[in-house]
Amino acid sequence: EVEKERKVIVEELNMTKDYPTYQADLLLDEVMWPDQPLGRDVGGTKESVEAISRETLLELMGSQYIPGNTVVAVAGEVEHEEVVSSMESHLKDWRGKKGLPWTPAKGSQQSPSLKLGKRKTDQAHMVVGLRGLSSTHPDRYALGLLSAILGEGMSSRLFLEVREKRGLAYDVHSSVSHYRDAGALTVYAGTDPKKAKDALEVILQELDRLRDGVPVEELNKAKELSKGRLWLRMEDTRSVTSWLAGQELLTGRVLTVDQAVEIVDFITPEDLQRVARQLIVNQGLNLAVVGPFRSEQPFLRRLKL
Repeated sequence: EVEKERKVIVEELNMTKDYPTYQADLLLDEVMWPDQPLGRDVGGTKESVEAISRETLLELMGSQYIPGNTVVAVAGEVEHEEVVSSMESHLKDWRGKKGLPWTPAKGSQQSPSLKLGKRKTDQAHMVVGLRGLSSTHPDRYALGLLSAILGEGMSSRLFLEVREKRGLAYDVHSSVSHYRDAGALTVYAGTDPKKAKDALEVILQELDRLRDGVPVEELNKAKELSKGRLWLRMEDTRSVTSWLAGQELLTGRVLTVDQAVEIVDFITPEDLQRVARQLIVNQGLNLAVVGPFRSEQPFLRRLKL
């Protein structure tokens, strides 16, 4: 079974090389988090996968798949005591040793960084990245609203400026990632290679503009978008269990939806400007580009706020 799965995973790794968008994401991780686990592909490499033995797998299961690393979340028409009783009957004999330590994110960035993946593609794929906030940072909700204003949805600044007004990209959007002690704000754009440098300049201009502040009306629209998406998610019981288990496992504190909404409602334009000025800084810029380009220098010259 190990040998069969090994072949499958190697083919999966080979398949990702056929997707330039995935390659751009991997390059951005490498440039943002160099020489550490956070910057590596979670799938590993062909060499690392081929080196895994059955004994390695069993050792990992014994040290990581243990009671102390486990959360059971249940959503539906069921009583708490019933769930506890059921879990107890199934898991009462489960034993495990202490889990492996986690590896903190490391390093500080002093200047803009870039990685270029040269490929004969019809479209250029770019990802701009800035270091963000951890999954427990009190400003993570403000950063989420900044991303919503910047590039989430058809009324976002990037969609209107890059796609609708200038026609520089078909797909352009932003997103945030929160890890245990780190995070990221990223912007993706797929564009004609001839327009890639212009698209990059507009994206950087829109990032820079966030530091000037956000009008109350635009902030309120982002709040309603954020709250609406959360309420919509909670209509699915699987999402409810993910909401509960994820918070318990990653933050140790489970917020209700109403509590999360209340946090969002109290965020002010001043909060957004403070977070934007803290995170959107010239020395923190990172860029990954995949496309038919000979040199990274034209992009590196433009990588500044």
